[in-house]
Amino acid sequence: MDVYTVTVIPPWPFQGAFVEEDVFALVGARWRTYLQVDEFYPVPNRHPDPKEMFLIYREDVASIPPAHLLGYVHRHPKGFLPPSPDDIAGCDPRHIGAVWCEGTVQWFGPTGPLDVRYAT
Repeated sequence: MDVYTVTVIPPWPFQGAFVEEDVFALVGARWRTYLQVDEFYPVPNRHPDPKEMFLIYREDVASIPPAHLLGYVHRHPKGFLPPSPDDIAGCDPRHIGAVWCEGTVQWFGPTGPLDVRYAT
């Protein structure tokens, strides 16, 4: 399993109590297994039941240059940190995903959780 090294420049955008699965595009730069997140771009959650699932439309992220779109992070309710099977199945092989839950982040790809180290 590859070890990913991640640098997150801005503060994580999730604040307040969980209401629904908020979604943000991870925008930045990637060099093989090194990721630098420079921006969290808000993406509307288009799912009919946004408390339980998320769905994004391609046109909602069309303004992000493909080379700068690293993946997506979404918020889970308290007690549900691991990515769901749907999260993993929906992960584009070119991108990574992350789940935020109460200040903890779990990173994943299309084959499951990723081994991530944070660069200081």
